[in-house]
Amino acid sequence: MANLADFLVRLSGGLSNTDKDLALGGAMSTVSGGRVLSQTATDPAITGVTVNDAMGNSEGVGTLTFSASASTLRWSPPGGTTGDAVDVSVTGVYAIQGGSNGGVILVTISSGLLPGSDASKSVTIANILNNVFDDVTKTESRDGVFDYRGLYFENAHASDSMVDIKFWVAVNTPGADVIQVADGVQAINVALATIADQNTAPATVDFDAANPVDYASGIAITDLDFGDYEGFWVKRTVAAGTDSPQLENTFRLGFRIYV
Repeated sequence: MANLADFLVRLSGGLSNTDKDLALGGAMSTVSGGRVLSQTATDPAITGVTVNDAMGNSEGVGTLTFSASASTLRWSPPGGTTGDAVDVSVTGVYAIQGGSNGGVILVTISSGLLPGSDASKSVTIANILNNVFDDVTKTESRDGVFDYRGLYFENAHASDSMVDIKFWVAVNTPGADVIQVADGVQAINVALATIADQNTAPATVDFDAANPVDYASGIAITDLDFGDYEGFWVKRTVAAGTDSPQLENTFRLGFRIYV
């Protein structure tokens, strides 16, 4: 069955693009470096378990716990509580979530390599910087700037569909800039239109129409059958005269799917 680990965010800019600054529409990147990852997570040193991504966690040290008798994993995010046990007895990709809808760690399991005894290992979580936008220059802060990035949601599962999908800006930046999102105007499995440069708005895309901030106001996208993808846009607005620096400026997209 599909799970959150099969719901990928990818760059636009061509089949082999790995540069966020070139994610200006066009074909979805299909290479490993074309995924937009959220957080780094250190190797938990549990045989048969490989960490692919992490999202929604506080930075710091969490704990990944394996039960040999039940073939399950549980995740305790940094500063959070332990989530429900997830059966990982079958080879595949899994999303292991912390308690109280806490942060998530995404793993690939090779079931034949899992250890024969219980294991509890530390995992250090850190945010990935500049994975969507570049730094704001002094000139841009003085004059103001609009930046745009074209991204895709992909259902990477081999056979299951994903339905009732919504996305929104769960946490906007602590800085003076503002993030907005909008669905692409192209049909499912059709490439986003390419914009001239990162400061050129995509035609007919209205970022002010929704401004979703939670699930209730979230933007609904087409159900994704296995292998399907849907494009969307992210806009960053830096007002003229912005003079307050913000190091490690971050924002968080929220999304919900049913599988």
